[in-house]
Amino acid sequence: MRLEVLQDLVRKSGLDAYLITRPSSIYYFTRVLTFEGKLALVVPSKGEASLLVRSLEFELAKVQSEGCQLIKVQLGRNFVEEISKLLSRFKKVGFDQLRAGTYLSLSGTGVHLEERPQLVWNLRRAKSEEELACMREAIRIATEGLRKASEAIEAGVRECDVAAEAEAVMRRLGSQAHSFETIVASGPHAAYPHAICSMRELRPGDLVIVDVGATYQGYRSDITRTFVVKEPTEKQVELLDAVTRAQREAIRAARCGVKASDLDKVARSRLAQLGFDEYFVHGLGHGIGLDVHEPPRLSPESRDVLRNGDVVTIEPAIYVPGYGGVRIEDMVLITKERAEVLTQFSDRSA
Repeated sequence: MRLEVLQDLVRKSGLDAYLITRPSSIYYFTRVLTFEGKLALVVPSKGEASLLVRSLEFELAKVQSEGCQLIKVQLGRNFVEEISKLLSRFKKVGFDQLRAGTYLSLSGTGVHLEERPQLVWNLRRAKSEEELACMREAIRIATEGLRKASEAIEAGVRECDVAAEAEAVMRRLGSQAHSFETIVASGPHAAYPHAICSMRELRPGDLVIVDVGATYQGYRSDITRTFVVKEPTEKQVELLDAVTRAQREAIRAARCGVKASDLDKVARSRLAQLGFDEYFVHGLGHGIGLDVHEPPRLSPESRDVLRNGDVVTIEPAIYVPGYGGVRIEDMVLITKERAEVLTQFSDRSA
């Protein structure tokens, strides 16, 4: 069904075919999910779609695939040349993403290539009930991982140990993979938005950012909370309260038809009123689904508009260099009237 919808869009766009190489989009249309496999899906405007699969992943793809014919690329054969053969009968081909070398190789064969990523993203953005069910399960699993991490936070425990506790629980509960590298950032490390877990031991008075995500049937979750080792100081309470207020106001303002940049402004303005806007150094959030970062993008420069069925993160933050940081992140479903908070984890400090 999804391939038929895409074929209709390909025809209406004046393309002869569409080439997909992003693994998550190939999974969306064919249900084929391999371990870092090299895949290419060619969807003609008419006729059956073809999925090129290396021999290494071919048997698995045979079990998983739906709605397309499989073409095995034997060991030793050039994968790009096999794509080129498949595209040779078309004149105008759209694509979602290509490496520079692949683009140049395919262009050199006389095929006219056009980058048209929105053709796929416009289909993927609105999450179906089936997709939402998978995402809710991914959220449930991540929530349990976050809860276990919160229980492990105490003076003398290392960041990597806290991350290991969260990851072990998520795996036991059925997470196929972590959505991203688990973040546990304590003390001055918490001032880095994308801190890497280290051997640093937590100390009394540390702010500790924990950012976890699970994957269920290909769908991702992404949740962040900030904890305090022992009792929070007056300054830490102020930071936690500021981020909480900014997030709540953004969630209340989120609904179908709102500009992503305007939603970012809601949270940023609240932090500015409280004197913390200079410490909010990234966008408010991002779409999430089969990829942990998808359209729409919630940031000051974004041109996206929220749509019914979008699932996005809302994650305002404050990062104070040399001191630490606070980030609170929840996933929400955008509807016509409001944003439904999908994440259920109330404790914001420990």
